[in-house]
Amino acid sequence: MEGLKCSIVVQAGLIPGEPLEGSTRRWDFTQQDLDNPPKFIDGSGAAMNYAMHLQNPNKFNWVKLEWIWY
Repeated sequence: MEGLKCSIVVQAGLIPGEPLEGSTRRWDFTQQDLDNPPKFIDGSGAAMNYAMHLQNPNKFNWVKLEWIWY
């Protein structure tokens, strides 16, 4: 199996730096995924939509979306 090339991690919480349990989601991509634009666009779009969904001040005080390249 190909190694990871990129991950997108979304976290949210009340206290800065302490994600609430169940709020963290991660999307991993291999080089094959990056070479297949629809798959990468769908995955990165899902991560951004999830982060936007969490931006509700009645639930969380912070939301973090990280792109991690390997």
